[in-house]
Amino acid sequence: MLFEYPAYNVTFIVDNVNRRWGRYDDEVTVGYTTEDGVEGEMSMTGSELRTINKYVWGRKRDDWNINLFDEIGETGVTKLTVTLANALAGERRAKTSKIFLRSVKYCGNETQNFKSRKLED
Repeated sequence: MLFEYPAYNVTFIVDNVNRRWGRYDDEVTVGYTTEDGVEGEMSMTGSELRTINKYVWGRKRDDWNINLFDEIGETGVTKLTVTLANALAGERRAKTSKIFLRSVKYCGNETQNFKSRKLED
């Protein structure tokens, strides 16, 4: 996703991470480019998220809530990418990973609207 102008306070949810944890260990990577041209990334595996969300019940247990402000502060973002891989790939029990990316909110009240999209490895 490219932003026409630098986007600030970018937040979004990657939904369904490791929902079928017996055959998956989803590895989600969020890449970004700041308005200064600096590239960075953050990643989360389904097993890490399960530990972080161990006290969360229901479907929200599989959600990775991302707030880029926590990562880069008040710096604007010009590019955002989300990729998915299955850390169990190659194992006999591995299956194709699937997650959903929800709308991206930024600058306090603007939203990059799109239907939830399924990402597959």
